[in-house]
Amino acid sequence: MKKAFEVAKWEYLQKLLSKEFIISVVLTPVIFIVFSLLPTLLADKDSDAPKAITILDSTGLYESDLRNALEMEKLEDGQPRYLIPKTVFEPGQVTATKKRLDDSVFNNKVLEGYIYIYEQADSGLQLEYRSKSMGNFRDLNIIDSKFNNIRREKMLKKENLSQGLLDSLTKEVDLRSVKITLEGSEKINFQTQFFSTFVIIMALFFIIMFTGGSLVRSLVEEKSNRLIEIILSSCRPDDLLMGKVMGLTLLVLTQLGIWALLAFGYAGPLIATSSAFQNLHIVIPYFLLAFLFYVSIFVGVGSIVNTEQEAQQITSYLTLLIIFPVVLLMPIIQNPDQELVKIFAYIPFTSPLVMIARMNVVHIPLHEHLIAMGILILSIALVIKVSVKIFRIGILSYGKIPSFKELMNWLRS
Repeated sequence: MKKAFEVAKWEYLQKLLSKEFIISVVLTPVIFIVFSLLPTLLADKDSDAPKAITILDSTGLYESDLRNALEMEKLEDGQPRYLIPKTVFEPGQVTATKKRLDDSVFNNKVLEGYIYIYEQADSGLQLEYRSKSMGNFRDLNIIDSKFNNIRREKMLKKENLSQGLLDSLTKEVDLRSVKITLEGSEKINFQTQFFSTFVIIMALFFIIMFTGGSLVRSLVEEKSNRLIEIILSSCRPDDLLMGKVMGLTLLVLTQLGIWALLAFGYAGPLIATSSAFQNLHIVIPYFLLAFLFYVSIFVGVGSIVNTEQEAQQITSYLTLLIIFPVVLLMPIIQNPDQELVKIFAYIPFTSPLVMIARMNVVHIPLHEHLIAMGILILSIALVIKVSVKIFRIGILSYGKIPSFKELMNWLRS
């Protein structure tokens, strides 16, 4: 075991002082923040200039009120959001006018788009926003909201209802989500809950992918320059494997420590009040167990590859296993107690990420955590045992990747 600790120290110091690790510590949070916030910023970014749209109302009932309502909308700089030229047409010219407006929008002559209001015999009143693209979500929501408010007001006034009753009927009551806990209840925000859980899971994903990929490339380099033969002349393959796993685990703990200090330094109050980070005493064990499980797989699999191309191919397959629970994050948070989700919570490949996501939205009994962690620990022991057998032979084998039959022979030896 002494040799394993020496290998761990060498692996840790070599990786810690490498440019790759320094870049990862700085660049990974930056990439993650950009990927997380940029789509939101682009979606919320307001228009820079007013949009020219018009209204084609074949019913003749809503054009004036809808025009007035939309003209009251302003951009952040105070300019009107919409410029709405009036479309004049005769009652029998709706189809021809629609064709003319379609051509104008498609050819980008003047109009950004136009609102088309019409009646259908089978489905009643219809509302369309016709433009060259799908249309901005903000614009669609504004048009939809304004039109339906006007429509409701007209229907209620037609029934001679009072203005007070009209205001009460049209006023919306916001739905709040309240989570019932052992301590009582707490109000939760789904977007905040999802984002905080997403942060933890994506951090785990990036760490595993960076460390696993780095490990496989390191093994390929050591095999290609025959350095591995020199190392094995002074220690056993078992000690080399365990040393690499321990060294990388210590490296990840260092990386997490740096990120934690930065996070608490810049967002301490937010982290302290977020329920996702209040479960750190349970999240960290899952985090470390997931890391040990996947790194043990990377060590075993990485020992059988000989070229950078083979390494990329192998790591891409392993990436699919890791990213699978990330893809399921939204349904897991929305339905944490679904039977299929509970099954995934006990499968070693998905257990850590699924349990981290579940515990941030529902209370999970202690015995479920113990069972999931117990299965993970047994799986890690099994994976290490299998990886050691593959590593002993694979680390000194050259040429093509061994077949499945050859791997079975290695495991039986």
